[in-house]
Amino acid sequence: MICIIFLVGVGKYFYKKIITMKVLSKKNTMKQNVLILLGWLATIAVLMVLVATLETTEKILDDTQDLYRIAQTQMAEGDFDGAIEGFEHILEETPGDCVALYLLGELHLVKGLQGCESDTMIASFQKSEEYVSQLLEVYSPDVNAKFIKSLSLMYRSVLVEEDEQQSCMYESYQTIQNALEGRAHRDKSFFALGEWWLVLSENSETCRKSVLDKISLPKSETYLNDFSCYWEEADLAYQKSAGIRKRSILGNYGLMRMGILQKNDEKVVDAYNEVSTHFQFYPTQQHYAAAIKELWYGFLRDYRKQDFEIKPYLGDDPIMEGEERVYASEL
Repeated sequence: MICIIFLVGVGKYFYKKIITMKVLSKKNTMKQNVLILLGWLATIAVLMVLVATLETTEKILDDTQDLYRIAQTQMAEGDFDGAIEGFEHILEETPGDCVALYLLGELHLVKGLQGCESDTMIASFQKSEEYVSQLLEVYSPDVNAKFIKSLSLMYRSVLVEEDEQQSCMYESYQTIQNALEGRAHRDKSFFALGEWWLVLSENSETCRKSVLDKISLPKSETYLNDFSCYWEEADLAYQKSAGIRKRSILGNYGLMRMGILQKNDEKVVDAYNEVSTHFQFYPTQQHYAAAIKELWYGFLRDYRKQDFEIKPYLGDDPIMEGEERVYASEL
């Protein structure tokens, strides 16, 4: 429609030029008149191509917006495979789309976390790293992309050979430190740092020693086999994350984990009670919200075994969906 309207306007303009202004004068030779006509026709042809290109671009943008709506709906509903397919289609239409690159990185990270087989999980983490690395080539300060990359690298480290473990953990640490140099989303960066310390404690002794030496940590020999040191570092990072965004899923999930590891029941309960109740749209938030629920149910089961009285929580809480909830004062 736009193309037709535009061409009608152009046609009227050139008709006026040629007929009204008498561009084709009798004084001109036949050759001159033909050249003038060919010039006008060439101009019209170029304009037609330009308009057609604009119309095609407009259609691609409209199609891309539709694909975005569908893929984001699938993502919000937990259909990660469908969302991945949608965002990959968007990249085919608009290569280098930063939002699609980021969300594909995040979706593959969560697919890796939810996987059951090592090979499948490794492949998902690698795809996650590839997508966010492409994004960082386009826009290097993107802290969210660094967050996803650091998590993919560290989680992959526990599934690969020892040599690769070391490179994954060191690159992950460097990515986190680089992200912490900025001011944006520091709660995510501190959460990633807390996860990094816990994951490092799960790596082999050789890997731990190599990584600790590379990051020039003071008293690295003390850290090597004293796992309480790793827990203290992780706990401090989670506290900073939760301190920046008090009701966040991420920081409080980390504090719940630490409370369970340290056998600090009050800490588990306090962290759970701080969790926000808003709807979780992004895949990582969905994943860690589900992980909090799993931690909480496990915590409650342990207390039932010990015959602790658990009183029902009557508030509207989407994470627990009306299930029982406990407060520190009731322990």
